[in-house]
Amino acid sequence: MKADLPSKAISAIAAAMSSHTSMATKLLSDESTRDVFLTVVYELLKKEAGAGLFSSVRA
Repeated sequence: MKADLPSKAISAIAAAMSSHTSMATKLLSDESTRDVFLTVVYELLKKEAGAGLFSSVRA
């Protein structure tokens, strides 16, 4: 369902290590925290994609 979101997210988190070390370390080392984070990101992406579709239909 989430396709390659988990692997892409891990890559982005690793890339953010220099500016967001504490958060990135937590997300990379704690799978349950990472799962919650990915769920939030996924839901936000779905919401934004849905909003875009809705506004294009109304236009």
